[in-house]
Amino acid sequence: MKKTTVVFLMLFVLLCFIFTLVSSVSNITDSLFNSVKQEFSQFAGLQPLQLLSVIFFKNLTTCLFVSFTSFFLIGIPIVLSLVVNTAIMGAILSIYPGFIIGILPHGIIEIPALCISFALGWNILRRKEKLFFKLKKRDVIFFARVVIPMLAAAAVIEIYITPVIIKWFIPVDILSLV
Repeated sequence: MKKTTVVFLMLFVLLCFIFTLVSSVSNITDSLFNSVKQEFSQFAGLQPLQLLSVIFFKNLTTCLFVSFTSFFLIGIPIVLSLVVNTAIMGAILSIYPGFIIGILPHGIIEIPALCISFALGWNILRRKEKLFFKLKKRDVIFFARVVIPMLAAAAVIEIYITPVIIKWFIPVDILSLV
């Protein structure tokens, strides 16, 4: 599964780069960026612990869905999650390249957790067993021991460390747009 995870990580980075280039020359960026702003606006006013819970459970839901439904949805959740996440990152980075500073602190953990989920879903999908025998107890244990702690750590960093780093490196006017 390590090789599959590395492949998904490389694909994630490549698609982010491609979407950043495409977004910088197309008008799709504005609509995508506005969607992201609208998504984030619903979290305004939440206390840090509440926001941490929202982010953790949103990421956990995505990773669970990708890992454990891809085998009977023929990999579609993997592809959709990969494309949506990289398109959003590409759109944001095409407008504010410096925002990579805001993604890196928690992204170093969150993106590999997502790619591990992609790899787990892909490996379950590729098994030779009949449909309902593909999912194994070891898959759930692996997810609980590896992905969940990574998502928890990423959420803590995203709430308590990333904002401090963003304030150091990104002008205040950019923060008001996100």
